[in-house]
Amino acid sequence: MPEQYTPHTSTRYCRTAERQSEKPLPELYASREQCCGCTACESACPVKAIRMTPDAEGFLYPEVDAALCIGCGKCTKVCAFKPDQQKRAEGGKPDHEPAVYAVRHKDEAIRAASRSGGIFTALSDLFLSEGGAVYGCVLTEDFRAVHVRAEDAAGRDRMRGSKYIQSDLLDCFRQVQADLRAGKKVLFSGTSCQVAGLRSFLGKPDSNLFCVDIVCHGVPSPLVWRRYLAWQTEQHGSRVTAVDFRNKQRFGWRAHVETICFEDGTETDSQIFKTMFYSHSILRPCCYHCPYKSTLHPGDISIADYWGIEKAAPGFSDNKGVSLVLINTEAGQQCFDRVRDALACVQTKLQDSLQPPLIAPFPAPANRTAFWEDFYRMPFADIARKYGRKPFMQRVKAFLRKKLRRMLQKQK
Repeated sequence: MPEQYTPHTSTRYCRTAERQSEKPLPELYASREQCCGCTACESACPVKAIRMTPDAEGFLYPEVDAALCIGCGKCTKVCAFKPDQQKRAEGGKPDHEPAVYAVRHKDEAIRAASRSGGIFTALSDLFLSEGGAVYGCVLTEDFRAVHVRAEDAAGRDRMRGSKYIQSDLLDCFRQVQADLRAGKKVLFSGTSCQVAGLRSFLGKPDSNLFCVDIVCHGVPSPLVWRRYLAWQTEQHGSRVTAVDFRNKQRFGWRAHVETICFEDGTETDSQIFKTMFYSHSILRPCCYHCPYKSTLHPGDISIADYWGIEKAAPGFSDNKGVSLVLINTEAGQQCFDRVRDALACVQTKLQDSLQPPLIAPFPAPANRTAFWEDFYRMPFADIARKYGRKPFMQRVKAFLRKKLRRMLQKQK
């Protein structure tokens, strides 16, 4: 890895041979903040002149091969992240407030295997039972987040749970297109920008496509994640064999503690990566300007952990996981009604459900550039100490709160 942090600023180009076309090359984005990495432009290119390559922060951006580009402009037409083109990508986006529900799957085994309340399993079970295909994010054997296609429960089950890094969509958009052309029902799940990108790539609505977008805090860097796992491997002298981004079984649904398992049979519980994530220094630049940080989303249904459930539906949560469900379209309501028998649910008020990602994007922190400069020049152990721990006073307050809770429990 280079010793100096040198981020790129706008569309990147390469040339593998002499350029044949005289048409101008496309400008896909004028700044990194204008690209979410959804792959719509790459998928739309008829001559495969665009490929997704990582930048200095590990995020994938489209790179245009000048030798192959024919200047057709299809790539710029499908971009759903530029403000003047978002309306086109959000054909199903409502002009009214969504209906809101708190949801728990009635099957406790399914809820235990899910990160929140199990709504994704209920929805995807419906599509699988009708011979449909389900698309979602999984972790590979080397702990990369990638989008894959599944036609059975075993493949779908790999999509359960949180992955706090941006996923690589690979060739999913073209696969979805092929499924729809074959008349197959498709459930696609992803972040709001991924769903908007897919809709824009497809170009027109299709009744066989059902989109579930995940209320997103922002996507952290895959590069930081890889360095973190490499450091954990070095610290423990053993290869990482399993990762749980949020260990609900051990710490409960409300906690956010990552558990890493090693080949020698040991485990470690940590909040280092989580702390860096919530500091917002390792988010993709476009996340600070995300147009989907509101209550209006491009999915038929939007899902999230139901933070604030205690106010919205007192007594509904048992700390085993509750899903927040926003019904955005008529298709979303119809699908939700078909799976309700598998769910315990209660309708709630939108104003009682407004967690931060439903209000506005998080601003870029003042120390973001400093973090990345340190990331390139310091060992990860120093990064973990400097950026992976809460500030001293926060740690003191957390310790005192924990002591107070224990004292109150002893008095009961």
